[in-house]
Amino acid sequence: MQDNQNQREIKILKSPKKIILFTLAAIALLFFVVKDVQKTMETKKKEEKYARVVTSVESQMDKTIKDLETDKTLSTYLSHLKYNRDTEWSKQDFRYDIEGDLDASFDTLSKKEQYDFFAHAVEVIRETNKKNGGELECGKYTCFIYALNLKTDSEEYEMTYSYEGEKEHLFVGGHYGKEYLADGSEYMSPNAASNAGTTSASATAEPVINSDPSTATGVDWMQMSSHQKSEVVSSVISSLESKGYTILEGPDWFIDSLDAYYGDPATNTTTVVEIIAMSGVAGGVILEP
Repeated sequence: MQDNQNQREIKILKSPKKIILFTLAAIALLFFVVKDVQKTMETKKKEEKYARVVTSVESQMDKTIKDLETDKTLSTYLSHLKYNRDTEWSKQDFRYDIEGDLDASFDTLSKKEQYDFFAHAVEVIRETNKKNGGELECGKYTCFIYALNLKTDSEEYEMTYSYEGEKEHLFVGGHYGKEYLADGSEYMSPNAASNAGTTSASATAEPVINSDPSTATGVDWMQMSSHQKSEVVSSVISSLESKGYTILEGPDWFIDSLDAYYGDPATNTTTVVEIIAMSGVAGGVILEP
């Protein structure tokens, strides 16, 4: 009886149809195993490549911090310097703020002296990264130093970093504090300046500018400082990335597009977010999920 059972099993195994099905099943299984291994290897390669980019960018930031700390002009007031990566802005790309403490005596300097201090810090950063035109190098990714944020025990100071050497405004009192120009005078938008004469010759009211990208138009855009423009564009980029869009360029690319688009009554009524979307898709720098 046992022999009969063995003979039936051998017969089944020798059946051409069964052999073909078994072979196909084995090939299919092997195919999926190979594909899974390949996918795992590709993912690992990407992670290793990205890790190398992170190491490279952080090395550049470490060098930047060291040069700022050892500069004779800056070290008079500056201490406890560090860089902070804004991961809420993007999980893949790199936006850094440089933060640190200032000696209390910095508050007693004139606004021009304070401005000159920050402008010198910007020049040190540009010099450190001069091989890449003042910018960070990170291959296909977007990476940049956004702002220099320093504080005393009683005041906060901020200046947006410009790799092109553009003279940015100095913010005193935090991100939304008063803005000062290179000569130490307080910045006032064209509208605020024209209204000053009707209220008080010494008025220092903050300019009221609509910075909501969904409703702000060309009229609002042309009144914004470079710092405000960068902040508005960065918020839109962050929103798009959170919805799964891929953004291939940084804020500067979109700022240039907006600056080029606005300035005519026929175009000034279009909202900022509409122009960012249109220019980004047309320029191939905004990719759908």
